[in-house]
Amino acid sequence: MLIGLEPLNYLRHCHRLRIHRSVVHKISMPEYQIALALRVLIHDFLLKFSIGLLDNLTGWNGHVITDMNRVIANRISLGSGPRSTDYRPMDMESVSDPLSSLYRVLVLSEDHQYTTPRRAVTSVEDMDIWKESEAYSEIVGFIIALNEAVKGKPLTIDCLLAEVPENLLELLNKLDLWLEETPPVEQPQRFGNKAFRTWFDRLKREALELLQRALPEQFHRAIPEVMFYLVEGFGNSTRIDYGTGHELAFLMFLCCLFKIGALKSLDQEAVVTKVFNRYLQLVRKLQLTYRMEPAGSHGVWSLDDYQFIPFIWGSSQLIAHPRIEPRSFLQEDVVNSYADDYMFLGCIQFINKVKTGMFAEHSNQLWNISGVGSWSKVNSGLIKMYKAEVLAKFPLVQHVLFGSLLPFRPVERQQPGVHCVRMSMTPPPPPRFLPPDKDDQ
Repeated sequence: MLIGLEPLNYLRHCHRLRIHRSVVHKISMPEYQIALALRVLIHDFLLKFSIGLLDNLTGWNGHVITDMNRVIANRISLGSGPRSTDYRPMDMESVSDPLSSLYRVLVLSEDHQYTTPRRAVTSVEDMDIWKESEAYSEIVGFIIALNEAVKGKPLTIDCLLAEVPENLLELLNKLDLWLEETPPVEQPQRFGNKAFRTWFDRLKREALELLQRALPEQFHRAIPEVMFYLVEGFGNSTRIDYGTGHELAFLMFLCCLFKIGALKSLDQEAVVTKVFNRYLQLVRKLQLTYRMEPAGSHGVWSLDDYQFIPFIWGSSQLIAHPRIEPRSFLQEDVVNSYADDYMFLGCIQFINKVKTGMFAEHSNQLWNISGVGSWSKVNSGLIKMYKAEVLAKFPLVQHVLFGSLLPFRPVERQQPGVHCVRMSMTPPPPPRFLPPDKDDQ
């Protein structure tokens, strides 16, 4: 099915009609499917008038699927598994990473074989393979897709909270409760409280059961693979440290949930503003409670000792804000007033809480960012910085785990300007993004 620009966003449409979230929650599943099916029909109708234009722009002759069952199955991924093995080109557009081409996605069959994720980057020479891998492409695309989903939207936005995102919040709340039940122990060392190992061992023991409760039964086959990313997302129990590599593992966990179809395209806003923000609150609490060391920090030259992604998505939230400019985050009153609304300012508030001295001295990189003219430039610059300072660093990437959902194999090149990624079960939420050009890495 040829997918052009999104003609309607279901949640925004509900907002325009002043339909409150509580009303949306009361819609029964058949009615909800009907609403989505109508959206697809409108989409299909509009596409019939745009195929000629798209053909002229791309030189690709698309075929619009008119069969209702296949439209519903392929476009909105209702049900428990894949419904088609057709290639489905998607038109992509990104403001922060302006690459535009066709993206072909091959949905795998229901008998997809999940694997135990393993490390694959064992030497510096493997880094070139990593940058051309499906996993790298998926991770970068996932970050940018959710970056676009929350552009200009505060954390307090009234978004639809579906079953799986809500269950993930309950999972994170349970982990927070475990923290309360596992207080730090008395020890001579200032950093790295050994009580963290008790908390972490419990997570490893009960991760399978936690995910069985959080995910619908049809996705339980994937749990032995995706649970590794969940566990890795909370730090290292040997060194008792946490850093951007662990944050990356949690991103991969969320990305995998989109790939298997447990999370849907309508969940994008909730995943950032609710699930990831709750994760951020939890890992900060872990860092403070157990005095966790920052893993791989560059000191004053780091963006932050522990996190990176909330600065990216948080700067996207602030794009086109009528009052808050990049220079505004140096003002303590602005930070304290809006920290609960925007992740970027929440990060600044946390830094101000745990660090002392001149901001320009302990957070030099952020100080420099305050001089950038607009949030859109801050956002695009942070994405490039993430690729260079996180995804391109061997000491971090050597710990990345690769499985069937995020494989180490190279992206298949079908033809110039067209890229193919094999997806498991269902495609991730649109828009899809191309891997960056080598010059941009």
